[in-house]
Amino acid sequence: RNFTKNGIEELGLKTVISTTILNEKLPYEATHGIADLVYPDWETDGQRLLLHVGKDSFSASGGVLALDYMLKNYSFEKIALIGLDLIMQNKRMYYFEPDELQENLKYLFDNGSYERDGFINNTKSGHDEDLSRLFVIQCVKNNPNTMFEITTENEELVMKLGSLPNVNIL
Repeated sequence: RNFTKNGIEELGLKTVISTTILNEKLPYEATHGIADLVYPDWETDGQRLLLHVGKDSFSASGGVLALDYMLKNYSFEKIALIGLDLIMQNKRMYYFEPDELQENLKYLFDNGSYERDGFINNTKSGHDEDLSRLFVIQCVKNNPNTMFEITTENEELVMKLGSLPNVNIL
């Protein structure tokens, strides 16, 4: 869902990074004309947006894509990553409710990928959790002068990042 105009103003959003499918344009309500709207030139396999870890490419979730873009194009003293769970299988998608799911993704309820009751992810996500985790770890390690404050229920991510001096697990 889009933020309200007041929500964008209250949050002080300056830029919205589109992680939509190829050639899809966000509505005016995505920024209300207040924030810049960026459509990065993502690498694709024709259907999915891709990132790389070493020689492996993977379909990244919107949050991981946005993190990559931000770190490549801006400099930050601190970044807060809220709900960075990397779409874990058999876990609740706790950071929003089922009725707030984007219209173009509601088929995931119909095909059994997610349960409406409890919003449990029943299937392995098309966004590779293992490669996503490695990618996030690489991002954090490659940006030692940026403090990362992270909320996550991904225990493996906590184990890998928790001891780094530029990470605060909240």
